[in-house]
Amino acid sequence: MKFKCLTGCALCCHYKVSLLPDDVEKIRSIVKADDFWVKNSNEGRRVIGYLKRKEELCIFLTKEGFCSIYPQRPLYCRLYPFMKEVYFHSEIDIDLSCPGLNYGKEISYSQLKKMFSRNLSPEVNSSFKKKVKSTVDKLEDVLKQRGCYTSKSLCLFIAKHLIEDSLKEQSEGGIFLFRERVNLAGSLIGEVGNISRIKQVQRFLEQVLKKQTFSQKNISLQEFLKKELNEPLLNTKISKGKVTVYTMEFNPELIKWSFSDTSQNVEFPKLKEIKINEGGRNLLLEYMRFWMRRQLLFRLAYSYALIDFRARNYLYFYLQFLVEVLLRVYSLVKVIAVKERKSEGSLLEVKEAIRASDSILRRRCQVKIKIEEINNG
Repeated sequence: MKFKCLTGCALCCHYKVSLLPDDVEKIRSIVKADDFWVKNSNEGRRVIGYLKRKEELCIFLTKEGFCSIYPQRPLYCRLYPFMKEVYFHSEIDIDLSCPGLNYGKEISYSQLKKMFSRNLSPEVNSSFKKKVKSTVDKLEDVLKQRGCYTSKSLCLFIAKHLIEDSLKEQSEGGIFLFRERVNLAGSLIGEVGNISRIKQVQRFLEQVLKKQTFSQKNISLQEFLKKELNEPLLNTKISKGKVTVYTMEFNPELIKWSFSDTSQNVEFPKLKEIKINEGGRNLLLEYMRFWMRRQLLFRLAYSYALIDFRARNYLYFYLQFLVEVLLRVYSLVKVIAVKERKSEGSLLEVKEAIRASDSILRRRCQVKIKIEEINNG
């Protein structure tokens, strides 16, 4: 993974920044007042507060788009776009909406591990992991008793087979085939109950993969876009230090692009003509594999399974979200190709679509998942 912090970007300065005790002391050493942060009311957490914001921006961001405390910036900012997730397992997550990815020098996974181990206190990290494990163990016991539990490793195995088999299709049929297979999986899961052994997984997959055809009459890219992408998308592009912003808005008949000082309308029928080439499909598959490993997605599945009174296996909620991820990015690839006046979506269009959609998908996960509510029953 390549990364370089791009001059004038400031995209991460829109995010809420968590503060550790060392962060507060470092900032206090260079600012006079102590009113730059909000204390965290939840005692016992390693995060003791957050940087104040003004109009959805960090208060230390200058009008020119630079950080006024850069030498003493918080650890969250130093490590971004890499984040350590400790729910269920320790993993290093990446915010794919960061424009600085794929620039600069290559950063290996071993380098990232050293970076995090050097900057995060082992004692604090160990204590937090024990607390999370205790919570997760309780959740897993509840799910097992209700007959709606599937281990993370088996979830990954099932999702990987369903997605890869579906994406063998050469057209958008494969994308929608995956959606229909997930719907079929939802009806089968209720009969299966807990999926805890590989033999159960193999039987389950055999039943789902029997459905090799799908009904075209239920497929409407226009309806999907209207339903799922009804909020404007905002994104940035950086070239030679210059930041340009584009937005995408959807109405019942067309998609409106605003890019810098120009705008363009895309009619829905045009999207049917756009195909995605092999390079783009391979990148799309890699992106799906990445989403399958993300901790936020599993936390979302757990919370859904716990609050759903039908007690369906949380594997179903997990697969449902993967469908949304795949359809969202695939649809945006088509839209971007039309905008660029191209006849097909290539690797570059897929990259842009991923960057445009990833921050929104991540935010939706974070809004829906409230661990405190799960802890309270």
